[in-house]
Amino acid sequence: MKLSNSHHSGILNALNQIVQSSQWQVEGPIIHARESNIYRAFLPSEQLILAIKYYHPRQNLNAAQQQYQALEKYQSLSSTDRDHDFRVPKVYSFDREQRLLIMEWLNGKNLHQLLWSSPEFLQSKQMALKRCGQWLRTFHQQHLLPDSPVLTDVYLKSIRKSLLTRQNMGLSIDNLCVEFRKAYELLTKLIQRHPEMKDTRATLHGDFTPHNIIIGKDTTVAVDIWATVHNPILMDISRMLVYLTIAYPLLILRKPVFGSRGQLNNTLAPLIEGYGDDRVDPFSLHFKIVLLSEYLRRWLVIESRKTTAVSQFTDKFQVLQIRKNLRALMAQIADN
Repeated sequence: MKLSNSHHSGILNALNQIVQSSQWQVEGPIIHARESNIYRAFLPSEQLILAIKYYHPRQNLNAAQQQYQALEKYQSLSSTDRDHDFRVPKVYSFDREQRLLIMEWLNGKNLHQLLWSSPEFLQSKQMALKRCGQWLRTFHQQHLLPDSPVLTDVYLKSIRKSLLTRQNMGLSIDNLCVEFRKAYELLTKLIQRHPEMKDTRATLHGDFTPHNIIIGKDTTVAVDIWATVHNPILMDISRMLVYLTIAYPLLILRKPVFGSRGQLNNTLAPLIEGYGDDRVDPFSLHFKIVLLSEYLRRWLVIESRKTTAVSQFTDKFQVLQIRKNLRALMAQIADN
């Protein structure tokens, strides 16, 4: 998407407030995404490279400001494990009207790219998953409430909200497949039986997915942080696990989170190990409830979006993986 003259002018004005120069160069978009495009700006004389995130008009007008404020809050986030650093990108400025966020340019591959690389490098992929878990623990520790009461209805509300917003697309419980309805009914029963559980809560990332964490040799940096809700840490972890088990056919992540004997998929274990099993029990009922709700939430997202012929194939594959994981998860819950 080519920038309009007004947006290009707005970018240059914002860049000149950082460093006044007539030598700024802007190129891109380098990255296309559903919510935004990323452009690269560089100033050769200062050896300065910045990322410019332009939010599409259909997005919330306050998105750039909200992202800036969330990232600004965590600028001091830094935790080093030997020679590895866990942090957020440095932010410089935002322009609400122009829908622009300016931050440091990050070198390295995100987890999505690493997982789609050659399937032979399983060890490096497992280390990447461990780094993700370590980053998330570092992030959650900034605002942590251990052993807090959790009203489990929050998981059902998120599904109901998704259904409500998609009614005009013809989506409802009645016209979704039997497996979805069974999983939804089970979730409802579990929440009725366990209206409150004790677990660790924290300020959540809010969109912790393989696209939103960049893993370099010495540094792991997460992006697209919203940090607006204080909820169970399992919600961030489960969102990542759902993506890992439905979207990466080149890996042995084809297996469900739980195997037929109840064991955790050993390819996913490094994520939990990185976070720390002192805070996350993947065999707890609470974990399974959160995971159940995340699979249903993702299923609704896939069912409701407009797709191309290529993405239709991808979506069908992912729904099949969701159904497979739901069957395994419901069997685990029944055995408890």
